[in-house]
Amino acid sequence: LIVDEALSVGDMFFQAKCMSRMKKMIDNDGTTLFFVSHDIGAVKALCKKGIFLNKGLMDYVGDVSIACEKYFGMKFQPAQKKIDDGIITKIEKKDKLENHRFLNRSAFQRVQNGKTSFYNVFLTDVNGNEVEQLDYAQNVTLNMIIDVNEDIDYLCFAYHIRDMNGVDVIYSDNLIEGVEFKTLRNGERYLITWQFKTDLKQGSYNISTMLSIIFDSETGSSEICDFVPIAVQFGINQRDISPLYGFVHWDNKLDIAKM
Repeated sequence: LIVDEALSVGDMFFQAKCMSRMKKMIDNDGTTLFFVSHDIGAVKALCKKGIFLNKGLMDYVGDVSIACEKYFGMKFQPAQKKIDDGIITKIEKKDKLENHRFLNRSAFQRVQNGKTSFYNVFLTDVNGNEVEQLDYAQNVTLNMIIDVNEDIDYLCFAYHIRDMNGVDVIYSDNLIEGVEFKTLRNGERYLITWQFKTDLKQGSYNISTMLSIIFDSETGSSEICDFVPIAVQFGINQRDISPLYGFVHWDNKLDIAKM
């Protein structure tokens, strides 16, 4: 089955029907799908392998997550320089935290322009210990340490939690959370902390992180300062009670009334 940007012409109901039908054909009927799209989410949801085309040439053939990251990185490369190695509380420059493991993780498809960058990103539990294997609904903190390398008037920071197929499960940034990050000066270092509960389905996940300078919040126009596709990797254990069948659980108010 060859599908070339066909989903873009329909409404949400049409797209959902098509996605459901194609997944059934792949899983139950053994159909081979050749899916062409600029919709990264749909590509990751449907495909296991990817081909990244750049100016009519095959730039990459292989794992779909890598193909998508190469496409994502290409969109910023004209204005960026790619580097293969390496409330908000300000911390002192002298606090040199060990970050070799982060540098090893972050080297994959990282895109930077040098204006500001992640020095380290890691998860900690309520006792401040770094963790990689988590229980369902555990309280954790995502720590981002960033270095400022030139004066910046306004910075946006964000994280994505993605499953092992590269599908975005959770996303947030400081604009969504209503927190402003202004007037940064060259040489400063900051610690940014996000606290949340891991109400996620059992499995393995990646956290991607991003720093950007926003030009227009309405159109999403921005300059990417540092994008790290794999900043943190962690696993979620099985729920103690019934298994979670969706990716994430949110709080519900449940009532039963006899009529």
